[in-house]
Amino acid sequence: MPAPIAWNRSPLPENRFAPLPLGAIRLEGTLHEALKAERGGDEEERLCRAFLLGNEGEQHEAIARLKKKLGDDGAALENARALMRVYGALNDVSVAQSLLETLKRLYDGLEESPALGAEKTALAADIAQTAVWLYNLTGNKALLTLCQKLRAQGPDWTSLLHTFPQTRPVKEFLTQENPAYWRVDGQTIAAALRACGLRALYEGGLKNETAFQTAWKKLMRYHGAAHGLYNASPLLAGTSPAGGVQRETVEELIRSLETLQWALGAPECGDVMERVCQNALRAPGRMQRANQSEPCEGAAPAALAVASSAMWMAARDGLAAFGYGRPCSVKWVAGGAPVRVDVLSDGTCGEKITLRVRVKSPASFRLYLRIPAWAENALCAVNSEASQANAGGFHVVERLWRDGDTVELTFPANVRLQKGYHQSAAIVRGARTYALPVEAGARWNMALLPERGFETDGEAVWAYACPTAEWMEFNAMPVLPHVMADHVEKIKLIPYGETRARVAQFPVGCI
Repeated sequence: MPAPIAWNRSPLPENRFAPLPLGAIRLEGTLHEALKAERGGDEEERLCRAFLLGNEGEQHEAIARLKKKLGDDGAALENARALMRVYGALNDVSVAQSLLETLKRLYDGLEESPALGAEKTALAADIAQTAVWLYNLTGNKALLTLCQKLRAQGPDWTSLLHTFPQTRPVKEFLTQENPAYWRVDGQTIAAALRACGLRALYEGGLKNETAFQTAWKKLMRYHGAAHGLYNASPLLAGTSPAGGVQRETVEELIRSLETLQWALGAPECGDVMERVCQNALRAPGRMQRANQSEPCEGAAPAALAVASSAMWMAARDGLAAFGYGRPCSVKWVAGGAPVRVDVLSDGTCGEKITLRVRVKSPASFRLYLRIPAWAENALCAVNSEASQANAGGFHVVERLWRDGDTVELTFPANVRLQKGYHQSAAIVRGARTYALPVEAGARWNMALLPERGFETDGEAVWAYACPTAEWMEFNAMPVLPHVMADHVEKIKLIPYGETRARVAQFPVGCI
């Protein structure tokens, strides 16, 4: 029997949503097949994958491995997120009790040997998340004091992310022994985003509550690229499409976004998660670049299961949909009755999503449906009765649900331009970035002509472009190159995540 949701208790602010325990979401269709083929990942990723696929053998193996770590404080803290999920799936009180004892020993030893500086930001955030979760279960206020002690050992990330001094690529040589290194390290910054969100829970304050949104806008302004993240290789690398983002940064950001959805309940977290999942999370390679001349080698980032487990969350008065990536079923208790919501259609292009509610007897509850910020003029139809749904927020449907009721979401996924480095442009449709595959012997040095418009064909986008002699070195993109009107041609662009070598940011041509 899954554990009850540990809703925030006083003096923490009351949160609207909470993570569903493992087993509540079961994947189907193409994402199910993708996860079956996936290998690797940390213990949390493997555990989530086993439950999302309904593989009982792998569930037992993953749980057994994790429980063995409970006797070792270091191993338990390193795997605290996964152990929290074990408790949620099994309602095994011994797991919670063992974690509580581990945190008590950590609390007692912190003042004597501070050991969680900037380089341990991810670990400190995971411990703080575990402490807040255990506080919700036990009411032990010493756990909130532990969070404050952990925060005092590292940088004041809330202030750093609000002021954000690093507006240029990091060019100076920094070693990991230099504290300045960790303030510009992409993976550490990804962890810092959730550290600030958690701080909003145990400390409150508008600065903590808005740190993620403020920092994300600045990160994307000064270091963002067409893959939907900031360039960090591993240090912040500016907006050039020749810069890149490491797989570890993508994975860390997914973990942070999953936490932030709970800590902040903000639809912006779902928007960023969707963009990352549709692009960088699908592309292979240890390092991926918006413009990649050579095919990427290696596996894609191993965070698909953690991201998938965050598509739906529990609400105090129902269920909340943060993502609609692939067909799945969600089982929970809402309105005092067992409820199942089936996601019947594939929402990868974002155009149409159908939900079907299954209940044994009529039940009254709310569905919180995230409407992506890009989905202007979105519609929500309940049993074919449509209403407008505002982009960038939650559309709430409250009713007495009967078995078989349907909700149809229509998200107009229009093609749009995303301006970037050297006045370049990326082509985005819905949450997806579209790219020109770079193939041996094929022409890649194309300048985009966006004023001529775009055409869509299934999952492809056709654009008008011209070859330009001003762009002969792949990593040296020209600014507004001149092109010849009689050389205009249509080029076929495919989703970024389906490419291994690509051009996703184009110079804009001048005729």
